[in-house]
Amino acid sequence: MFKDPKGRIWISTVHNKLGYIEKNHFVPYRFNDKLDSINTQGIRTNWHFDQKGKLHVGINRKGYYTVSSGGKVEKILGQESGIHGIVYTFLPDGNPFIFSITQKAGRNKNLNMDLHFMEQSGEIRYLSRLKTNHPIHLPVIVKNQDGSVTLSSGQKDIVRCYFDSVVSQTSLSSNIIQLFRDNDYNLWAGTADKGVYLIKNLNCSPGEQLLDGTASAVVAQDHNGGLWVKSSGAFFYYLPRLSKKSFSKRAGQLNFDNAMRFTIGGSRVFCLNNGSDIAVFEKGSMSSLPYPQNKSIKGLGVNTEVPGIIYYDTVNSLLWAGYRGGICSWNGERWKHYRLSEKVDKEQAIIAFGVKSDGTLMFACRNALFFLSSAGKIKKIDAPSIAGNRITSLAVEPSGNVWVGTIRGVFRLDNESYHKIENPVKNIDSLNGFVRYLKSANGRIWINTGRHLLYSVHGSEVKQITYNSGEPVRILEIESSKDGDLWGRTAHQNPKIAHISIRKGEVDVELLEFDVFGDLTSEFITGTISVIDQTMFLGMKSKIYISNISELRKREPLPDVKISEFFVNNKQFQRSGFSSLSHEENAIQLKFEPISYRRNKLEFRYRLKGLDTVWQEIEHQNIQYTNLSPGEYNFQVQARVKGEEWGETDKLAFFIQTPYWQAFWFRFLVVLIFISFIGFMFYLRNRSKHRRNTLVIEKLNAEQKALRAQMNPHFIYNALSSIQELIFLDNKYEALTNIALFAKLMRKILYHSTKELITLDEEVEALDLYLKLEGLRFEGTFDYTVTICRKLRPKKQMIPPGLIQPFIENAIKHGLLNKKERGGTLSVIFNLDNDRLICKIEDNGVGRKRSTELKAKRNAEHRSFGTQSVLDRINLLNISRNNKIKLEIEDLYTYYGDPGGTRVILIIP
Repeated sequence: MFKDPKGRIWISTVHNKLGYIEKNHFVPYRFNDKLDSINTQGIRTNWHFDQKGKLHVGINRKGYYTVSSGGKVEKILGQESGIHGIVYTFLPDGNPFIFSITQKAGRNKNLNMDLHFMEQSGEIRYLSRLKTNHPIHLPVIVKNQDGSVTLSSGQKDIVRCYFDSVVSQTSLSSNIIQLFRDNDYNLWAGTADKGVYLIKNLNCSPGEQLLDGTASAVVAQDHNGGLWVKSSGAFFYYLPRLSKKSFSKRAGQLNFDNAMRFTIGGSRVFCLNNGSDIAVFEKGSMSSLPYPQNKSIKGLGVNTEVPGIIYYDTVNSLLWAGYRGGICSWNGERWKHYRLSEKVDKEQAIIAFGVKSDGTLMFACRNALFFLSSAGKIKKIDAPSIAGNRITSLAVEPSGNVWVGTIRGVFRLDNESYHKIENPVKNIDSLNGFVRYLKSANGRIWINTGRHLLYSVHGSEVKQITYNSGEPVRILEIESSKDGDLWGRTAHQNPKIAHISIRKGEVDVELLEFDVFGDLTSEFITGTISVIDQTMFLGMKSKIYISNISELRKREPLPDVKISEFFVNNKQFQRSGFSSLSHEENAIQLKFEPISYRRNKLEFRYRLKGLDTVWQEIEHQNIQYTNLSPGEYNFQVQARVKGEEWGETDKLAFFIQTPYWQAFWFRFLVVLIFISFIGFMFYLRNRSKHRRNTLVIEKLNAEQKALRAQMNPHFIYNALSSIQELIFLDNKYEALTNIALFAKLMRKILYHSTKELITLDEEVEALDLYLKLEGLRFEGTFDYTVTICRKLRPKKQMIPPGLIQPFIENAIKHGLLNKKERGGTLSVIFNLDNDRLICKIEDNGVGRKRSTELKAKRNAEHRSFGTQSVLDRINLLNISRNNKIKLEIEDLYTYYGDPGGTRVILIIP
């Protein structure tokens, strides 16, 4: 595979057909037949297009040929040269620069290989004889900063040439597969069975060897500076770009048999090493600090001479080391010992230190808790419930509270009395078992359980630490840096570094990698970590690595996944950004393929938005859906290495159309037609009802007029009877007065009988005429008053005519005239309440009950025509009114409970 000056990518097929890729299609080279004619038995080893479009082809054991842009074939070197291949690049001046590796003809396999250089004129010149013979792999050439080139012969040789001169030459212990120059101008040589070599300088001397035992070659460098290495077995390795230092016995430093513990003291980092002195790192350099051997305790059957833990006391600026049976401090000049006064046994190995803000040193062994008094005496803390649980760790808060981790949970001792013990996290089951580590940092207590789970205690809040995905963080060991952040090794199959910090009050977890060149995985599992000033220290089995945190790769490339096939009703569809399907195309099948450069087993999860509400985890790569309902869907799939974060999401959106009978427009049309039909039916019904109502109203009006016509003669009869009686009594003056009033009243009645509504003023005037006639008729029998409130406007207020007069007539005839004594009163009051006309007709007559009794005695068959007529008329008026006319009749009583009259209330809206 190579790129021509036009940027096209050329590839060769297994059938030796050359072509380039254009728009995801293979376009064959138009002179493949010419190539076939010169390549009858040989194997093409390399080819390139120059700026003029000429193809340069090297054919193993056949020669070196060129094919012009017009298809002309020219032999540069023939079969007699025994050519193994050519390598092609451009000089700084832009002219082509070609090396060829040839071997003279002959059957002797031990013949040396010769290196030739072709000048721009086409002349081939001999350069050098290589030390190896019979090359196996293709030759490779890379450019150097100074304009020279470095090439490999295809076997073990590496040669640096400057134009037609060989500058340096060396051989590796394995056949070279490839050369690669990274962005920092480091040269990497991939070999057949010795991994990759870092070629340190232009003299081609091999340096660090990585991935030993594999066939490996660097193939690419990413934008972070990391290198991708293709290895045997179709595997890829990733080499992060790190500026790292390593200290080991091999490099002439301490024998780091096992780095056990780091502790930070100011600008220095102290490392406790198993079987060697304490290593002290400061400003990139290392020195050693011999620790005193504890030879005073013997006979335990265990090593008591080597400390098992170190701790730097930042309050008193002392380095502490813990042994079995005692502790010692280093003040920068000498060690000072403090021994336990009790009998020393195997359980009294010091396992944890802590210091309070007042400088009091706290420390613990497995079965007891101690503190060092100001007098330099070791005092045991009487805490039997802790001692019985076997201590595993210790942490001291700035407030002075002491936290103790045991095999049965966490306990807290207050600052004042070490006898007050409580378990603040007793409600969490996972914190009532084995506790690995305790740390006080960032104003919190951090608890690492036996199952590697991590919790934080902040005040009364206890919270389990998880990743963004919700999965719990699992940590093998935790250490705090000077800024309070936590660092720890994860419990993954491929261990990582977890950086745990507080961001805006929330716990943030960041994973970093330290798989330096792939050679630390096994050692890192048992290593320890420390961080100071953005520098990380990693203690391994045999080395200590130092690196800047900013250069750590934050995560391995997450596996990607792509939806490869999309089937609808068992027919494959071309995948597009959005697919619209008919309602019958509702059987969906999707297949997806992972893209991962790691050999770990992958797991997948998917969901179909529009159907699924949660992710479904699976191991296979085929998903089927049947009988999907119409709607919009979005299929999403992710992949990950088990226990790690999920990679990027691949999506495929599609839409299943709704059948027309379920479509909104169809349903809307059906509803519209139905509503139109119902509306039309209502229209017909209302029109018929309106016609009927019109007839009813016309009939009611006729009936009202008839009733009024009936009421008028009734009143005329009563009035004429009164006048007749006056004439009979020869009371001419009163008879003439009555006739005048009667004539005026008749004119009013006749005028009102033609009206549906009249003004209140007109009604009151008619009532006044009527009451005057009745007053003359029954002289001295009763007094009357007609009152209109000020809120009323009589000349504007409209009422039906003739509704009030019958009730006044009843009050006079049946109430007041039946009184034995004089002094009858009749009051008519008009008032306004909420836009309603209230008419009260009140008398102090004998009442309805007594009036009924008297009427029964006089004439049992007599019926009050006027009252009944007005009631019928009110009912007829209410039929055509929304606001009904109401009638209320009340019986009045005296103070002693005797009938005291009647009150009629007429409410006219």
